Amino acid sequence: MLENLGKLEKEEVVSKEDNYESFIHDVALEVANRSAIREQQRKEIVRLTNTLDNLTKYEGFVTEKIENYKAYVDQCIKASFNPAAAKKSFKFSYKDLQKRGVILDSEVPSLSRGKTQFTISCTQPGQYQVKAKIAGISVETMELKLDDLLERQFNHIDRLELDQITLDVNMTIFLVNEKFRGKKGK
Repeated sequence: MLENLGKLEKEEVVSKEDNYESFIHDVALEVANRSAIREQQRKEIVRLTNTLDNLTKYEGFVTEKIENYKAYVDQCIKASFNPAAAKKSFKFSYKDLQKRGVILDSEVPSLSRGKTQFTISCTQPGQYQVKAKIAGISVETMELKLDDLLERQFNHIDRLELDQITLDVNMTIFLVNEKFRGKKGK
């Protein structure tokens, strides 16, 4: 202890001149306040434990709400699903989809665009398959999900980049709603 006091004296933390009274005073205060410090720490632990419990309960609440929301969205999609229209497939030329504003851009060569056909069919409520053919030869099959399109729309993302084609999100939603959710599937 004397060795350590010597080190503290070199650092001018304590002084031998006052017979280490300031150091002894600080130690006495620390000992006297130790129970108060422990009580404060105990209260902080209780407060943090309560906060953690409340956050855990809130997480459960939010998780339940998310599951309920997902179930509600699925119900809405199924309720608006027109089985008669869903059994149909709809064919569109490249030019028709471009004219409707569905196709914004593509890597399809200009000469092949006149020979390009798209067939859109509903695989299940809210899920669509788009088959692309050039001159009658299948070149690509794309899967579209209404949930993904709606999420993009909500997040103000107006473009959907696929392998060789870029679709306008709003016009694509409009098209699938018009064809597969309408009363007659026009």
